[in-house]
Amino acid sequence: MSDRNSVGLHGKLPQQADFVTRHLPMSFVAGWDDWVQRSLLASQEALGNRWLEIYLTSPVWRFVFSSQIVDPQLWAGVMVPSVDKVGRYYPLVLAQALPADALPTAPLIESSPWFEQLETLALGVLQDNLPLTELEHQLGGLSPLECVHSLSADKWEVGRPLALFQRHDLNPVHAYPHLLHELLLQRFPAYSLWSSAGSERVSPVHLISGYLPSPQCYTSLLGGDWSQRGWSTPLDVISPLAFSPNNCNNTHDIQNE
Repeated sequence: MSDRNSVGLHGKLPQQADFVTRHLPMSFVAGWDDWVQRSLLASQEALGNRWLEIYLTSPVWRFVFSSQIVDPQLWAGVMVPSVDKVGRYYPLVLAQALPADALPTAPLIESSPWFEQLETLALGVLQDNLPLTELEHQLGGLSPLECVHSLSADKWEVGRPLALFQRHDLNPVHAYPHLLHELLLQRFPAYSLWSSAGSERVSPVHLISGYLPSPQCYTSLLGGDWSQRGWSTPLDVISPLAFSPNNCNNTHDIQNE
């Protein structure tokens, strides 16, 4: 059972002996689980006997999915490494469905407090043994993520880097998320955005992926090593944003030094 305005959860919890799913549709769970299972296997093969240490110290990830990533809906949430009561490793995800006209590029910029609340709750389960019933209660008390509604740019021309985007206010900060969304849709039929404050191995970073990161690229979400896993860096302090094909499912990272 799911509620569009509620935050659901899926994954493993230290206090539970098996998977726990609350308030998420099976369409999300099936698509998410398929990606996670393949990605965990690929990361274990890539990292060998280092996998467990790297997995357990991997960072918390915020994400936003456009439609057609795991199912037809848009999603926002957080992912943290976790384990169940009998020692089986699988991440915990807290996620909320977004309206069909929500702007996927806006939440990571404009809704940091909402993501911080999810991170605090997820880490409370893992580090402070927050009971499942209390987690559900606190998730139910969260305000829904406030969404910016998508507006289209006009007069896109193939082969020309030009677009007209009209708004009543003149603040470019409000326009750029809309323009970025349009640019990403020109490049990818569907995309996912990822952001993390980092960990002892991973510097703070923002990621763009066509669809979900490939299982090979997921390994970098655990321990970094971006270039070794096929990620490219389209943006630094002197180069413009550019999207180009690469060998890792059209994935890009923007790192905060």
